[in-house]
Amino acid sequence: MPRVVAMLVLATGVLVVGLGALFRVFLREREDVLQSAEAERRALEAYSAEVLRSRILDQLEASRERREEALRDPLVPSEGLLLVSSEGELLLPRPVRFRAETTPPPLDEPESPWMRRKELLASLDVALNRRDRAEIESLVREIVAHRSVFVVSPERDLAATLSMLETLRAKSDPAPALFRVVLRDGLPDRGLPGSMRQLLLARERFSEADFRAVADRILSLGRFAGLVTEDFARESSRRSTPPVELPDKVEEPMLIDGRLGVQPTSEGLAGVELEISAILFEISKSLSATGPDAVDVTLAPAGRHLLAELPIAAHSKRWDRAASTAEERFLVKVGLLAVCFGLAIAVIAVVATLVSRERRLLELKSQFVATVSHELRTPLASIRLLAESLERRASDLSKGQDYPARIVREVDSLSTLVENILSFSRLSKDRWVPNVERVSLAELVDRAKTDLLGTGRRFEWVGDVEGIELSVDKELLTLVLYNLGKNAITYNERETARIEVHATKQNGATIIEFSDNGLGIPESERARVFDEFERVHRPGIKSPKGTGLGLAIARRVLRAHRGEIRIKSSGPEGTTFAMELPEPGA
Repeated sequence: MPRVVAMLVLATGVLVVGLGALFRVFLREREDVLQSAEAERRALEAYSAEVLRSRILDQLEASRERREEALRDPLVPSEGLLLVSSEGELLLPRPVRFRAETTPPPLDEPESPWMRRKELLASLDVALNRRDRAEIESLVREIVAHRSVFVVSPERDLAATLSMLETLRAKSDPAPALFRVVLRDGLPDRGLPGSMRQLLLARERFSEADFRAVADRILSLGRFAGLVTEDFARESSRRSTPPVELPDKVEEPMLIDGRLGVQPTSEGLAGVELEISAILFEISKSLSATGPDAVDVTLAPAGRHLLAELPIAAHSKRWDRAASTAEERFLVKVGLLAVCFGLAIAVIAVVATLVSRERRLLELKSQFVATVSHELRTPLASIRLLAESLERRASDLSKGQDYPARIVREVDSLSTLVENILSFSRLSKDRWVPNVERVSLAELVDRAKTDLLGTGRRFEWVGDVEGIELSVDKELLTLVLYNLGKNAITYNERETARIEVHATKQNGATIIEFSDNGLGIPESERARVFDEFERVHRPGIKSPKGTGLGLAIARRVLRAHRGEIRIKSSGPEGTTFAMELPEPGA
């Protein structure tokens, strides 16, 4: 039977190992498919990120001329461009800032350029009234020359220039070329910008109301002369500068919020707004052309990302199909493995049935031992009774007077043996419940001590257990104390064996320490001395007689009371056992 059981267990183990190996193979197949799809996805994402990075850098480079032109000419639109100086000043898009409040004009000083400009304007007005064309042309040229030589504030210069043009429009028929030069083109060779550019460049020197008023005058004059005014109208009507949140430090090209590409330059920081969605659409279209399914490429819009680390994500239905197919095949194969595993469970059930039958045989054996032990009790009791009678009647005999005592001692030894066997048999059945009652530990110690007196060995029993009450099965706990005491006497080479028993209450439990001065238990033997039929073997020392049930019974008795016994210490000076018995309800 053991061979059959071993073969069944071995076959079951081989089957389980084989099923496990197949499961790992199927799992690896699924992972290979998923990893292949993942590798393709990552490759396309890396390619898309590189293409997007290249496009962004190209557009940053292409926007350089636009930035330079917008920086030179305020009429060139600056929206979508970014330029920050090395000192952190925002240059593009041009900030829309106005003077907070009107500052009183400074007092005019005699012989100042502004006084001369006013005199020229007054003379022009007189000439216009006289309709002296030659003098008008001369005065206009002198005013233009005065502007190129003498610098006055933009506020006064624009006011004087626009007043001149408005006077000419009202009192004469000026040539459009004059308006184009003064309002739009300017005289670059003399350093004179057109009034449109001059106003935009000096925006911060005006209050918002003054700026709007001057801009309206320029637009009116420009439309009168048939000039292009749309760009000036656009730039002058801008209400605010779009907020641009930039990192404190930019050391590499990066993309901000999915729309603004920036890169550091020698002058500071340059950037341009990008149509990222259009670029991604082109990339997706080119990737889709290489396979049967469309590939959708997306970019996380929020945050700041280095161009070298763009968070590109690619998605395609073919990867979903591959993952779904791999998952379905894996589940089918795992289902087949489950069927095989069910067969393995059936085999294990057969093995369990065989083991159960084997255990039943062991129980029958235990019952047989119990029966035999019970049957031995009656003749042993009779022998003891006869021996006691013989002891009383042979008191006058000088020889053989100790025979009855020896018979009684041997009978007691046999009784103890039988009691140990019966107790072990009862405790081996998990259904057995101790007969718990309240008893004094001192009483149990006295009973065990009295039983040990019949062994004929000299021993000394000391301890402090007075006042300790226990809720235990007193017969079983007495047997435990007796077995420990007998081991202390048996495994002892001293002339007098010494036994000490102490007890204390700790944390709702009674701790009993049982010490002797015996040979001690080797460390290598301590792990199994509580097993059934185990006895301590020492080199050079003959093993004493015994069944090896004493400590096994002690552990079973303590556990039946929800307690435990352990070796607290052991050495050449003796052994100390610690027993813990919890109080009921603890």
